[in-house]
Amino acid sequence: IAAQVGGEVTLTEDVELSNPLVISGLQTRASVIPIVMEIDLNGYTLSYTSDVAAHSAMITVNSGNKLVVKDSEGSGKIVYNYTGAGDPNFGWGTYTLSNYGGTLVIESGTVEMNCNLNANESKHMYCALWQYSGSTLINNGKISTPTYRSARLWKGDMTINDGIFEGQLWVQAVDNSAVLTINGGSFAPRGIDGSSVFITNSDYDVVLKVTDGSFETKLACN
Repeated sequence: IAAQVGGEVTLTEDVELSNPLVISGLQTRASVIPIVMEIDLNGYTLSYTSDVAAHSAMITVNSGNKLVVKDSEGSGKIVYNYTGAGDPNFGWGTYTLSNYGGTLVIESGTVEMNCNLNANESKHMYCALWQYSGSTLINNGKISTPTYRSARLWKGDMTINDGIFEGQLWVQAVDNSAVLTINGGSFAPRGIDGSSVFITNSDYDVVLKVTDGSFETKLACN
């Protein structure tokens, strides 16, 4: 209900979703009214388990809507437990959080993609966070995957002021709107590539602004 009407949700115990959560806005007879939803993990875990590999996400922010994630107790997590097979040539992907033209703000807490794939199986499309379009602001927290890439940016702006990225941050531009701003944070690669931040697709321009941060290995631009 909160994903449709907005408001604040505070976990008081671990919660496992039976279906993916879509921040879709308030549906009226004539239109959709954008909403703001805030989740305080409060030290607990919000999880979802699935073997669906075809373009799926645990939580999706639809266009015009806003999701704020925070953790007032310091040990809260959002975890997608992916139990399916991997495919290094898979066309879409599986994500813990996906942003489709909305606004995503991560103040604190861990966002994790948990799977038993190796780096090659999960090379392209299994990430804790994906922005198709819209705007994402990360002020703190942890974005983590055990195999390869932590986050993926297609279009729009992503600003990182602080936080821990366990897995490569990948900017795969599909138009000229991609802007990645890094003002701080810790970035470490996993998998077979070796770069902390990787920008690819020579068909389009990407704006990269870096003022601070700790990078375990290189920033690579192709």
